[in-house]
Amino acid sequence: MFNLLILLISLYNNAFDGKQKEFNIKYEPIDVVICCHEKDIYSLEICIENVKKYVNDIRRIIVISNKRLTENAEWFDENKMPFSKGDLFHEFSLKDPDFANNTQKKSRVGWYFKQIMNFYAPLIIPGISLNVLILDADVIFTKSIKFIDDYGIAFYSTAPENHIPYFEHMSRFLPGLNRVPNTSGVAHHMIFQKAVLEDLFNLVESYHKLDFWKVYVSMVDINHIASSGAADYEIYFHFLFNRTKQAIIRNLNWRNVTSMYELDFFKNAGYDFLSIHAWSRDPKELEVEAFLKSKEVLDVKDESIKKVLEFAIKYNKPILINYLLNKIPKKDLHIILNIEYLKNCLLNNSKESFIELFKFYDICLLSYEFFDYLLEHYSQYVDENFINLLSFKLKNYNGKENLLSSNFYNISQQKLNFGRWALLKKLVFDN
Repeated sequence: MFNLLILLISLYNNAFDGKQKEFNIKYEPIDVVICCHEKDIYSLEICIENVKKYVNDIRRIIVISNKRLTENAEWFDENKMPFSKGDLFHEFSLKDPDFANNTQKKSRVGWYFKQIMNFYAPLIIPGISLNVLILDADVIFTKSIKFIDDYGIAFYSTAPENHIPYFEHMSRFLPGLNRVPNTSGVAHHMIFQKAVLEDLFNLVESYHKLDFWKVYVSMVDINHIASSGAADYEIYFHFLFNRTKQAIIRNLNWRNVTSMYELDFFKNAGYDFLSIHAWSRDPKELEVEAFLKSKEVLDVKDESIKKVLEFAIKYNKPILINYLLNKIPKKDLHIILNIEYLKNCLLNNSKESFIELFKFYDICLLSYEFFDYLLEHYSQYVDENFINLLSFKLKNYNGKENLLSSNFYNISQQKLNFGRWALLKKLVFDN
């Protein structure tokens, strides 16, 4: 009896009792909202372009920022929000005495500001759809994609995220709200529906007797302000799937990438969307990307090409090697490629880059000495993939007897790693 009483009291004290609800949702074309900071302007244009190209049933695209960042979408001034970054700064300062003097914590205000704007945008932007796709400015869709069915039921992606402070914040923000087991909604985009948001706002504000945005800030643990202390996507996702059956989880194939030159590679690999975070990008990589973007075709006389190639080899970036060498006319590849680049891949233990680079080599550039070096010191690289690649090259080369001298056969009999030597001998001389 006592345990039952405790349970009833705890339920009474919770803001969310777990009761299911059927919302008055309906089909209406989607409006897309992108809260964007200037640091993400490099990805914003391609984000918008691919939304127009791949997202079904869209009507408007609205960018929220402190100034207009693009001519390819509507602009909503963030100063029209019922709160400001200054307001968040003030609330954090009241909560945490160390906040005003902590550079790391202060730098995160904009991150929390963006999350809260995502919640408010579908409620305050004039004439906005009942169905809003909240989208990070660094998300690039690469396939045709549908987010809502003919009845207004929305589709939701999941993520491998398991950041505990997000869920601790969620339980304080809306007591009684539990995580959908082993699931995360932080997939960098999400359909927010007005009917669901109004219910969430009502529960939060009725329980805490404060404005929604103030509750959001006040429930962030001061120990996690500087890192990641809250997640808008987790709150909406877990509230929705605990509150109603009017939503569908579907798995999309996606991943985080670090460079624009990776987009085509992963698009061709079948991914539905990619996320390219500004914080994950190396300044050197941004410099390389800017150089590549500025040139349609690369001139092999440009010394910068060598520097980019050396960078790609040093940091084992096979996709960059592919992108770079594909921008050089095939007839000119032999001018820049030399055996030293392949050896550098070996020295850097960059097997993926070694294979990618090897694809572009004219077979005439490869000598017996190179194969001797390869098998003497890096025999583990001569695997099935390498053999198949070499075989393909040799089939398109008529002078293979000159490429690898008859000494190749004699030495192949003497090497300890006889198996791979014999395989190469058979490939070169017996086919």
